[in-house]
Amino acid sequence: MKQVFIILSAIFITKATVAQKKVFSFGMKAGANISKVAILPLLPNRTEQYGVGFHAGGVMQMQLIDKLILQVEPLYNLQHTLLKFNPSTNASEINLTLHQISLPVLFSYALYQGIRVNAGLSANYNLYFNQRVTMDIGGDRDFNITDEIVRFQPGITGGVSYALKRVIIDARYNRMLNNLYKKRAPGDMTEYHLGTFQVSVGCMF
Repeated sequence: MKQVFIILSAIFITKATVAQKKVFSFGMKAGANISKVAILPLLPNRTEQYGVGFHAGGVMQMQLIDKLILQVEPLYNLQHTLLKFNPSTNASEINLTLHQISLPVLFSYALYQGIRVNAGLSANYNLYFNQRVTMDIGGDRDFNITDEIVRFQPGITGGVSYALKRVIIDARYNRMLNNLYKKRAPGDMTEYHLGTFQVSVGCMF
């Protein structure tokens, strides 16, 4: 009778422990984007510079095994980047603004005491692209150049995060895999690659 009681107690404790484990968890995050469009081939009079934007959205985590989590993040991204020309011809600088919907899908692996490494792929849809040109003769001109860019861009992403109870601090780098601009002519060899550093704070519910 005593052995039966011990066995039943062990089964109850095991089931209670499994029930307490959350397979799915949800949260929200927001933070800064530090973006730049790298252009090839290089030109001696053109400098690509980082610009600051932001991102915000949700987080969904699914526990796969003890230390491995699948993480999906539907995000809105505002990207800024700057091109400067010295000496210039007509324009001294161009400020680019990109509105984007992103869906990163990452595997997150626990290393030590809340520190995790993250890596995965992202699907990115470009909603709107604006170009503000600063003219040599003075004044700025705005152009909607959404028709000149590709709408869908796959990307790769990776970084590290630190979890403190329900709060998550995240730092990662995102790189688009294909050309941002459409080919302007059959022989056009110019490449435009968008890269973004992201720093964010999130809260899991």
